[in-house]
Amino acid sequence: MGILDDILNNVKLEGEEEKEKKSESVPPVKLEEEKKNEPVPPIELEDKKEEEKKSETISSVVNVSNKKNLYSNLDDLEEGIGSFNVKIIGVGGAGCNVINHMLATREWGEKVDIFALNTDYNSLLKLKGKTNTILLGKTLLRGAGSGGDPLIGECAVKENIDTLKEILSGTDVLFIIAGLGKGTGSGASPEIAKVAKELNILVISIVNLPSIIAEGTEVYTNALGSFESLKANSDSITTISNDKIIKACGNIISFKEAFKEADEEVTSIVYEIVEGITVPSDVNVDLNDVKNFFKGNAVFLSRIISSEGDYDSESLYQLIQNALEKSYSNVSVSSQNISIIANLKISNKIPPSIVADISNIFKQISKGANIKIVNGINYSTDEKLRISLLISGNSDGTQSSSDTSHYENKPNNDYISFGNSGNNTSKLNPYKLFADTPTEKTRGLKVKKATLDKSRLIDDTFIDDETKEKDKYSEAMTKAVEGILGSSNEEDPKNN
Repeated sequence: MGILDDILNNVKLEGEEEKEKKSESVPPVKLEEEKKNEPVPPIELEDKKEEEKKSETISSVVNVSNKKNLYSNLDDLEEGIGSFNVKIIGVGGAGCNVINHMLATREWGEKVDIFALNTDYNSLLKLKGKTNTILLGKTLLRGAGSGGDPLIGECAVKENIDTLKEILSGTDVLFIIAGLGKGTGSGASPEIAKVAKELNILVISIVNLPSIIAEGTEVYTNALGSFESLKANSDSITTISNDKIIKACGNIISFKEAFKEADEEVTSIVYEIVEGITVPSDVNVDLNDVKNFFKGNAVFLSRIISSEGDYDSESLYQLIQNALEKSYSNVSVSSQNISIIANLKISNKIPPSIVADISNIFKQISKGANIKIVNGINYSTDEKLRISLLISGNSDGTQSSSDTSHYENKPNNDYISFGNSGNNTSKLNPYKLFADTPTEKTRGLKVKKATLDKSRLIDDTFIDDETKEKDKYSEAMTKAVEGILGSSNEEDPKNN
């Protein structure tokens, strides 16, 4: 029995080993068949799609629910609402130099269009490809310039009136930048402002006044005549004085750097105003705030103040006082009613009392004037305090102070009459004019040869009427009057 049992056990073992071999070598088809018989597991991809559908459904329900609860008409507004257009026009050589500086030192947004206008072809070539360029008086002057004659500059721009109307169409705010005293800036700028005013555009003019010492009385006289005309056609105007730049810079910096200072001064004024109305703040100054300020103030002053460290009102007083004293402008702060737009960039450490402090400081400076102030506030992580100020000025942007009591002879704002009737008058400048006999140059105008009555000039500079400058000034004044009145008097029947 023992031998038989061993044989049977071996047979069983061999049979089991054979079965295992066979099960291991089952062809794939059989495995597939077995899988068919197994229950089908859930398909992950389909589940994922199903989940996404459910999520979208829930999301759409939430969105629909929100739309039902919230009202807005922002999508239904007409095209152009909520946006506005700013144009900057540099006129003449000085104006084009400022435009060049602007483009090199600042980024201007899509809402700002910049133009350079000149009668000098070569001057415009420097800006070709950088910004919009227009050659004035192309037919009349053929790019040769105005020769320093304001009347030529005026005639040149009139050749381009239709082009001006086209480029100014749809403009909300126009900045006119020019140097006064020579031909193109003095002659063309008032005409550009006139076209803009006819199109109901807010016109802000920033002009450079020549140095009477360095550039002479004729240039300065031209500047005064142009200033009055430009002021009459602008909502507001401010000045940069070459005499003040020369006085401030002295021999410290080069001639080139001094006039770069002037370009930067104008650029910063324009940039601060543009940024104030185009860049949203935490407390916003809107376009109508700016319009109200400029339409209510014939002349204005712009200053920028910055400081680091702890804030206190006494330090702020000194900063504002210094900024006003070091201004290159001849505009002084009004002594009666002062309007101010203050754009503040402040850190979280600055107390809310700063707004009241600014108002109180200007009350002290003006010795009790009524203050109207609009504040724009932008919170910053920067520790620096920065304040951009627009301040209403006195009535005459060519005067360096509203207080004329210290002058031996106060400015006399006489009027010039012309034509036989004497009814037509044109205010020229703060100089006193005396009537002698008509000259051939005035062609029968009742404007007589001007004599200088030791009147105050820019930057407290005087020309004694006993000096040789008297006759030169008389000639320059006569020429300026002739240029302002134009050639229309020759054709006026009343003058024949």
